[in-house]
Amino acid sequence: MDNIAFLSPELLSGVNRLVVSAGHAAAKRKPGTALEARCDSFVVETNVHFPTDVNLLLDATRCVTREAHAACAKYGIGGWRQHKHLTEKARKLFGAVSTARRWKARPDAVSSYLEFCG
Repeated sequence: MDNIAFLSPELLSGVNRLVVSAGHAAAKRKPGTALEARCDSFVVETNVHFPTDVNLLLDATRCVTREAHAACAKYGIGGWRQHKHLTEKARKLFGAVSTARRWKARPDAVSSYLEFCG
């Protein structure tokens, strides 16, 4: 099943508003001010092969951890004081998987890495 089916028009509209708002903030413009931008995008079906998929998972985990910490710090929400430790743990688990050369060579390492990142 395609995951795109789970995206409702309301959700996409909300995401669009957040992206436009973030764009105004990044460009240091007031809301409602016209911005000029160019975008080129299209979707291509592909298979992501090892090790690219584990690299992408590490990048995503690292970025989500960093952004969650920044958002919590901005709004005074606790619970993210160990964000550096979590990132380092993800890197160590990634290292165990990336040296395995194949998913099937170290299923224990792969499952630990996937569970932690999840």
